[in-house]
Amino acid sequence: MKSFQKIVDFFINEKLIIYLLVGAVVVAGLFSLLKTNKEAFPEVSLNMVVITTVYPGATSDEIENFITIPIEKKMREIDDIKTLTGVR
Repeated sequence: MKSFQKIVDFFINEKLIIYLLVGAVVVAGLFSLLKTNKEAFPEVSLNMVVITTVYPGATSDEIENFITIPIEKKMREIDDIKTLTGVR
């Protein structure tokens, strides 16, 4: 316990050392903050689209024939679509 008290007394009396240590920690923190690679706007790849159709009062066959199939046909006309999957 006496040795701990000596360490505390040393740092209380030697304020310059404390200021230098705190300054070194702040400088190291700022340096690492500036050198860290960060992207403000990361590249987002939207590689999937989900379309949900709701037609209140219609049967599932009506929704499929009048909404889902025409949407799928138009989607197939779009270039650069690798896979098109319809869930019925």
